[in-house]
Amino acid sequence: MAFTAVECLANELIPQDFVFHQKFKDGTFKHWERKEIERWMPTIDKIALVIPIALKIANPTTYNFWPKFTKLKDLRNDIIHFRSVLPIEVKENERIFSLLLNESVFGKIKSASELINKIHGELSPNHLMPILRDTESINPIEIPTWDSLGGRKID
Repeated sequence: MAFTAVECLANELIPQDFVFHQKFKDGTFKHWERKEIERWMPTIDKIALVIPIALKIANPTTYNFWPKFTKLKDLRNDIIHFRSVLPIEVKENERIFSLLLNESVFGKIKSASELINKIHGELSPNHLMPILRDTESINPIEIPTWDSLGGRKID
């Protein structure tokens, strides 16, 4: 979900009239309009190639957490295509658990919020990317039983 959130943000941050000019090794160009970028360009390329040019910000690949973010992409792909990641003898639920319960998963997930915060910090205050921090607190309440919440037991 963290990777998907970054992809949604990247799509939203691309200006409506923006065209990305990609030059290939053979000297040819491809001109990507916003809709094409949103639909066909990989998220990593949107963040590394398009967003810095479109928003005139530093290239996120220079940030120290960028390698973890690329590993988050790999984790996302491994979860979505998990049948091809681990040996078939391992049960499906154990495969997913082994991917998600790996100790390194937390740094990968954190890299998404670090990327969002870094991009936000480089944008002008009036840009259409408000981030509300510490504006609301979540206060736990104590309840005597689940039944006191008014739900009913499902048989």
